[in-house]
Amino acid sequence: MSTVYCGVNDCSDTHWAKGFCKKHYERIRLYGRTEYHKKPLYDADGNLVVSVFRRYKSTYNTWRSMKERCNNPANNHYKSYGARGIKVCERWNEFLYFLEDMGERPKGLTLDRVDNDKGYSPDNCRWADAFVQAANKSDTVMVHINGEGMLLDHYLKKYGVATSSFYKLYYMTKDYQETAEYILANRHKKRYIVNYKKD
Repeated sequence: MSTVYCGVNDCSDTHWAKGFCKKHYERIRLYGRTEYHKKPLYDADGNLVVSVFRRYKSTYNTWRSMKERCNNPANNHYKSYGARGIKVCERWNEFLYFLEDMGERPKGLTLDRVDNDKGYSPDNCRWADAFVQAANKSDTVMVHINGEGMLLDHYLKKYGVATSSFYKLYYMTKDYQETAEYILANRHKKRYIVNYKKD
């Protein structure tokens, strides 16, 4: 009788149970997958252990909030997400798949969609800081210069204003229009952003 080997690619160990060697069989039984995890993700009966949510608390809360604003009409942010047709991809209905695709949430970053008109999916999401998220709104914010209304993205390109400079000042003014006007009136001055509060 020929030898039967583990069903995992590149594993030369012999079969133990259910198509896997003993090592990979135990990993599937404990972790729900053949890759190694420091702590079990599943118990012996295949149920997700509570410690997973505790261990990845911030990531889990991000995932839960994402689903709430897309799927729950009672959520305060639903009108800006679910009501606009923003959906969570089918794969991400399971937290572990979201965790596998995005990794653990880095400290100080939040979940951001690259294209704000598309939903939540691996190819449209990233972990980003507040600056990146604000810059991502430049194609939806309108400012008026000399009576002409234009998208912020157009303003930045037309007047050669660096996105980073604009948002450094915006964090102080908290007003897109005021920021746009101040930059055009003062950008010839040295350290005009740093000196904003002194003007």
